[in-house]
Amino acid sequence: MYRSSVVMVLSTLTACAGPDFESGQASVCLKNEGDTPVHEAADGTWEVSGRVDAVRAFTALDEASLNCGSMGTTAVDIIDFDGNKWTLGFGIQNDRGKDVAFDLDVQEDSSVDLLFRQEVGTSTARGFVLRDGAGLVAAMDNGVADGVLDESDLSGLSVDRGRDIGMAKDDCGKMAGTIIDFEADERTTITPFGQKNIRLDGVQLSAYAIDSYYWSRAKCNDEPSLLSWAVLR
Repeated sequence: MYRSSVVMVLSTLTACAGPDFESGQASVCLKNEGDTPVHEAADGTWEVSGRVDAVRAFTALDEASLNCGSMGTTAVDIIDFDGNKWTLGFGIQNDRGKDVAFDLDVQEDSSVDLLFRQEVGTSTARGFVLRDGAGLVAAMDNGVADGVLDESDLSGLSVDRGRDIGMAKDDCGKMAGTIIDFEADERTTITPFGQKNIRLDGVQLSAYAIDSYYWSRAKCNDEPSLLSWAVLR
């Protein structure tokens, strides 16, 4: 069974970085095969409960239908309790533009709960949290306008911008790149693009600092800041 505020789809984010700090890229997308299509231009939150039908590599068909583009690497198919099929897609690229390889720790036929959120603006912010009976499986926020996920979504994990590490310029002004702070069983700081292991409720997770910057001096009103990250079991 699922509950919806509104629909959502796709997310490909091209990060803006400068010579003084590194950045990666994150992509998130969602579709369903039920009566109500996932809409890409509306704010909302979808919550889906069901079982995992497959955890698989992204295919050419996924690229065409999910709009994660070439950045999508992993797809999770979920059958909800009404029999509808949902496909969550996501991917991470490092600061060299290479796909990050990972094995998602969730089994087929496992019962899962998915939260997927979207806020539409000049750039669209999207994020998801995937849980099973053992706890957090994965969470990712593309980080547009500092992201859409908050501490209440993450149950014991908080992710915040840390200290400045560098500056960059473009036509819209000056950006300050920062580290990312992950607060779980203990505090861990990670410099983008980077990965460290953290522990949440005693369970080891891989935390990725994908990109983080804010505008220290902006000439454009529609350029959002960024706080992009992922945590995978």
